[in-house]
Amino acid sequence: MQQTKKQKKNSNVFIIIGSDTSAVREKASELVNGLNPNNDPLKVETITADRETIDEICQSLQSAIGSLLTISFWERMVWLKNAEFLSDSVVVKSPAISPLLEKLISVLRAGLPAGCKFLLSAPGADKRLAEVKELLNLGEVIECNKPNFGWEASEDDIIQWIIQEADKFGIQLDDEAAETLYARIGTDPAQLKIELEKLSLCDKDKQNLTAEVIRQVVPPSRQSGIFDLSNAILKRDLSLALSITDQLLSQKESPLGLLLAAITPTFRNLLLVKSLMIKHRLPPPQKAFFFSKTLEKLPSEEIDHLPRKKDGTLNAYPLGLAAIAAEKYSLNELKSAYLQCRNANLKLLTTGQNPEMVLTNLLAQTITPSQKS
Repeated sequence: MQQTKKQKKNSNVFIIIGSDTSAVREKASELVNGLNPNNDPLKVETITADRETIDEICQSLQSAIGSLLTISFWERMVWLKNAEFLSDSVVVKSPAISPLLEKLISVLRAGLPAGCKFLLSAPGADKRLAEVKELLNLGEVIECNKPNFGWEASEDDIIQWIIQEADKFGIQLDDEAAETLYARIGTDPAQLKIELEKLSLCDKDKQNLTAEVIRQVVPPSRQSGIFDLSNAILKRDLSLALSITDQLLSQKESPLGLLLAAITPTFRNLLLVKSLMIKHRLPPPQKAFFFSKTLEKLPSEEIDHLPRKKDGTLNAYPLGLAAIAAEKYSLNELKSAYLQCRNANLKLLTTGQNPEMVLTNLLAQTITPSQKS
């Protein structure tokens, strides 16, 4: 989560916005609790603004304006909570809401009554809208944004971000552990915080938490299961691959889906990079993301057939993982494994063989070292 603060003229007006909805709500609650430590209900008037209709939003704005104009005999805060409508230009510009926003801005600009404070929490507010710009110029602004990795970011940038966030909890993660955590939760800062708190509590020794600990503590998703199975194949760890496959099948995952999403792509990537590494005498990279630079130095005709992302750029990170692990397999083993994946696909589609047995046999035949290699 990225937070930026800017001090404005009116010290009694607080505005919390940002793309990280959970962080906006958490920060708003922290601010309210800080200004009202005794949790006195008379000192905080909460007006919910995450309504579904224009009329309901208008009612919330009218209530906030009325409360701000009401003279009180004690210090109090008016909290316009979860004003998510400020992210929708159509709603903001509607004939019913636009005048009320102008009225609210006018009241805040004129100055609040003595002892009155105003808090606006608006997840996802569009800072390009004129009304939002005016609101942001009226008080202290706190932004809570999800990390923006940008178009040029690599998977390694995300891994390093996760490692840095873990360090805030006193947890040390190696690259593999961070990759496993990323596969399970993605880049959701709120979920990452929850899982890191859980890890910090369940494991007293926070030094160098392993991928195995992550797998035991953080619940797997389908995506993370696919990553774990692929990683087991790269490690040439048959026991782990079979265990993960059993777990995924028990979660009602499709055997054909596992074959097409995890097993075949992993052996395909291994075969592709192994061929290139032998032909061009390429050394294995120290880290997966380094391999993209190596591939960029090759002639275009040598990399045109490699997997790509939706934007057309090379999907270099999984190729880099395969390049690190390629030395565990011979070229002949990988050619055979890829053909066996094809045969397993045909068996799953055209025969009545037990799907679990088909996958078990495939993994055993392809991961177990060949005596001929």
